[in-house]
Amino acid sequence: MEESKNSKKIINEDLNNLENVDPSENKLNYSEKDNQINQNDKKLLSKTDTSDKDNQNKSMEEKLAIEKNTIEQYNLGKLEEETLVVDKNTTEQNNLGKLKEESLIVDKNTTEQNNLGKLKEESLVVDNSINMNKLIENKAKDLKRIELSKDEPKVSKVDKDNDESKIKKTVEDKKSINAEIKPKAKPVKEIPIEKKPFNQFIGDHLIPELNKVFSEIGKEITVIKMEKTNRPVAGDECWVIYCEIKETCRFWLSFNNNDILSPKSFSLCRNDEEPSVLESFLIDEKKITLKLIISRILQRLNGQKLIGAN
Repeated sequence: MEESKNSKKIINEDLNNLENVDPSENKLNYSEKDNQINQNDKKLLSKTDTSDKDNQNKSMEEKLAIEKNTIEQYNLGKLEEETLVVDKNTTEQNNLGKLKEESLIVDKNTTEQNNLGKLKEESLVVDNSINMNKLIENKAKDLKRIELSKDEPKVSKVDKDNDESKIKKTVEDKKSINAEIKPKAKPVKEIPIEKKPFNQFIGDHLIPELNKVFSEIGKEITVIKMEKTNRPVAGDECWVIYCEIKETCRFWLSFNNNDILSPKSFSLCRNDEEPSVLESFLIDEKKITLKLIISRILQRLNGQKLIGAN
């Protein structure tokens, strides 16, 4: 706009100059002046048009930019609305799922309560029927008793007193009999001899039984004793049963400790010899008994052909 104003100002000045020029001095024709003026006007007009077009383009770009921003804001608003709708739908679905779960729980509890109520009703019915049956049975029994009492002969008062005195006498007689009969004392169960103390087992059972057994097979024990002394052959100290049989042999039964379950050894020789061999005795047996000890002693002597029987 400023350029157009300047161009008009220049045209006016040119016109004034033309008016002030002397026609004699000025050799240019008016037609040439007019051509120059027209060319200047065209330039000015072209400049004006160009500036107007530039301004229009700028305004159009601004409008496009504004419209673009408007469209973007609109689209952004739509997206926000859509996200809000999606969030709302998700929340509603979650709430609906929770409501369904709660309703299922309520239905389950209701069903259980109904079942419990039915069970209680059934149990009450059963109890009532049982009670009714009992009442019927009791009434039947009462009726039967009444009928039986009708059929029984009437007892006089004297007979009744006699019966009562007889009953009392019978009870007193039973009490006196029970008082005379004393309860039998339970026999005290003796512990197995193998469970008795070591010294008691050897002195009261093993040695007397050995004397008895050898006497039965025709052998005489001249010496038999137990003492804590040196073991034959090995020489260590332990509990030893020494036995000497007349005109037959001597043997030593040794216990590591004062316990029949402790490790044992056995030595045997003739009367005129000294022991030279020490053998283990009853090492594989878990249960040691009096009969087993005597049996194995006889077996050892019979193995050496010192006795005729075991």
